Amino acid sequence: MKINHFRGIHFNIVLVLLIGFLFGNVMAGKAQSSKQWIDPVNISRSGLGTNPHLVVDKKGVLHAIWEDVNKEFYYSKSIDAGTSWSKVTQVRYPFEVGFPIQFLVDNEGIINVFWVNGDNELIFNRVIPDELDKPYSWDRSYRLSRYVLNFHVDMAAYGALHASYITFRNPGGVYIRSSLGLGREWDEARLLNESSYFGSIKIADAHVRVSVSDDPENRLVQVVWDNRPEKRVYTTSSPDGGKTWLETKEFKGPRDTGGFGTPYNSEVGIVSSNQVLFMWQVGEPGASQCGVYAQWSLDGGATWGETETILDNRSPCPQEINFVSQNENRSVILFSTIGIPSIVAWNGDSKEWSDVQPQDEFSYFSNPLTFDPILLGCQKFVASADFLYQIACDEGSGKDIWLTSRTISNWETWFPPSPIWRLPSPLVSTSNIISSVEYVADQKNIHSVWVESPVSNSLGDDSIFYARWKDDSWSAPQRIIFGLNGKPLEMVLSTNGKDRLILFWVDNETGDLIFSWANSERAYSAVEWASPEIIPQNSGIASSPDMMVDGAGRIAVVYAVPYNEGRGIYLVATTDNGITWSPPSMVFDAVSAGWQSVDSPEITLSADGTLHLLFTKYSVTSNEPVGLFYSQSSDGGATWTPAEEVSTHSVLWSDIVSYGNGIIHRAWQEVANGVVSNLDQVSNDFGKSWLKPVNITQITNFPMPVSLVFNGTDNLHFIYLQEDESPTFLKEYSLSIQDSTWTGSEWQEQPFQEFLIRGEDARFGVVGGLTIEGQLDVAIYSSYRELGGDVTNSIINSGRSVTLSLANSTPDSGSAVIPSAPPSITETVVAVIPASPQPELGEGLQAPLSSPSRSLIRVSLFVVIILILAVVFLRRAAKNR
Repeated sequence: MKINHFRGIHFNIVLVLLIGFLFGNVMAGKAQSSKQWIDPVNISRSGLGTNPHLVVDKKGVLHAIWEDVNKEFYYSKSIDAGTSWSKVTQVRYPFEVGFPIQFLVDNEGIINVFWVNGDNELIFNRVIPDELDKPYSWDRSYRLSRYVLNFHVDMAAYGALHASYITFRNPGGVYIRSSLGLGREWDEARLLNESSYFGSIKIADAHVRVSVSDDPENRLVQVVWDNRPEKRVYTTSSPDGGKTWLETKEFKGPRDTGGFGTPYNSEVGIVSSNQVLFMWQVGEPGASQCGVYAQWSLDGGATWGETETILDNRSPCPQEINFVSQNENRSVILFSTIGIPSIVAWNGDSKEWSDVQPQDEFSYFSNPLTFDPILLGCQKFVASADFLYQIACDEGSGKDIWLTSRTISNWETWFPPSPIWRLPSPLVSTSNIISSVEYVADQKNIHSVWVESPVSNSLGDDSIFYARWKDDSWSAPQRIIFGLNGKPLEMVLSTNGKDRLILFWVDNETGDLIFSWANSERAYSAVEWASPEIIPQNSGIASSPDMMVDGAGRIAVVYAVPYNEGRGIYLVATTDNGITWSPPSMVFDAVSAGWQSVDSPEITLSADGTLHLLFTKYSVTSNEPVGLFYSQSSDGGATWTPAEEVSTHSVLWSDIVSYGNGIIHRAWQEVANGVVSNLDQVSNDFGKSWLKPVNITQITNFPMPVSLVFNGTDNLHFIYLQEDESPTFLKEYSLSIQDSTWTGSEWQEQPFQEFLIRGEDARFGVVGGLTIEGQLDVAIYSSYRELGGDVTNSIINSGRSVTLSLANSTPDSGSAVIPSAPPSITETVVAVIPASPQPELGEGLQAPLSSPSRSLIRVSLFVVIILILAVVFLRRAAKNR
């Protein structure tokens, strides 16, 4: 028995190890994800669903009702917040398909149901939650009105119900009925506004909203409605719970829009006893673009503040504006649109609006059975406690009813700056080979350049493209430089901090160092870029340029000559914006040092005028980097200190930056005995002494694309791309953008952003930019083979607002006497991302993080474990016999 028991334990341990090995994560200890919405759950599972409704009762049970294309109603419920659902049942409800329906749960837990039937009657009923799917057991229905086009009902916390509705005859107008006793008794209908125009409009154009204060001592009721034929929005209010009503007033009309567009879809919310928030759209109902505006009142609607623009008139037009949550002097408002809704919050205490947050995750939802994208339409949102639920129909190919949810308890974090990433979106997707992707940031904008080369490349086919992040979006890519004799390699981009972008690259055909520039505000135009010019150099082929630029336009460039006689690191400079250049001066002589090769110089300038340089030693024999070295110059590059050894290992990437009063960071990625580390070493005294290197990230057994993002102050972000393990048969890459921030004493993990690429044979690179105002943006450039066999090259962007350190709000300006150039050269930050060369997939792209060798090891170990399990089973079977 002991032997069998041991073997059973042994088998379980092996089984656990097998499962963990096959499906475990490569890296542990992630930062908090920026993902907000849970993966959607298919409720209907029929492919016929539309027009869903969701009710959350007092016990937290979710009740879903929806229609299908055969004009039947279906029901299902969930007792675990939407994770699992009861069997779908068909129910013969008294509702009419396509007519308005509304559900409200009162403080006794009863569900109050309002609907318009086929005879245009407004009907009311009450039902306990357990009988929501049993209409035959409901109370007798009560008719509130006839000739009703549309309606809206709100309920106070103390139980009062107020139903506002629009009728088309006897006479046509806006009415209100109220019940102070949970719907048990209703007062007589009161006509708020009469209009013959309501006799000719459709249900979709009959828009009315009512909002009720939850304060039993101040029973304010506010009603707003559209009169679209008049192009006007009206409002009135009752200060005493509906007993008396103030005179109806025109709230918005043609005078407010200048005659351009119609005010419509008016919404109102009473945030506290006297605080009223009013929102509306301006445009043409049904159009794809419109504006969204807001005003607030502190005195129950007697006076109003200034009009505020929430979405300008170029924005995608919401189908609805939903006040999904109102309490504690704040509102959470949701704009419903097909596919991607948006959320915005209003803080009644500070009278402040949060940034509008598109819920981009919705565009990435896919059906787990078919992998088809889910296009969420006919959206309904319900807030309960701290959760916001969305029930919607798939208007794509699936036609099912889906539910997802997120928390809204942390609404305070929605006010800028927000830590949440924008979901990745493509800037470029092409069959052309993409290489040399570069970013540089200034006060508000982020500029990007890259090279595109046709697959069947011939002389002159390569082009340099440009795009700019401005006003919260990326411009369309523009071809700015083309017709070149050789392919641009190893581009480096900088700005003088005022009005100029400076660009260098290496000509693939000749090895020449090439220079061009443009006005930064007009860099999208090819005619703005100066004709490319060759920078004089001594000998050999230039490689890996890096530069510094001061505010006056003085430029200092370092580059490597990796091979042959004359190999070393060189520096050239210009004091007249590139009209003339100083002769190249040697910074490091690799021949005299006995080095086989040298490359990858990185330069920075500290506030005392000292130049600081990192460069990498290479072995031609092994074709690998074999060390990282540092040198500095206090006389503008005339003389340099002896090369100081920083690392003796294989260094795959390095960068160096400086800021403040002598603070310098030198960072690098190295491989030592199969272990990959991302290290940072700090000097607080202008490079005279250095602290012990620290790991920025956890160590791994494979390289990762990385970038040190820097805005010239003490705000540093280390960005890296991580791949999560997934079964190889899926042919997809589950990636995440990881961010670590320097706090002044340590590196601290930040929220990360996940995304998915479906394909195989992928290569990745990453680059980032950070504006002086705190906008962080990251580009993932990749090349992968799609499932259909075509190779796609893409640049995908994501970003977020970051909290900036107040210690240094502007970049420092040091001074250095460059040979044959005036002083005051200061650094402009350039994010440079070296990577393993993959010419056939585009320069600068790294191999996938899960390498073939690791996959081979995984398969081998899998086979060994299976053999062990087989032996255990056979021995146990023999023993039992």
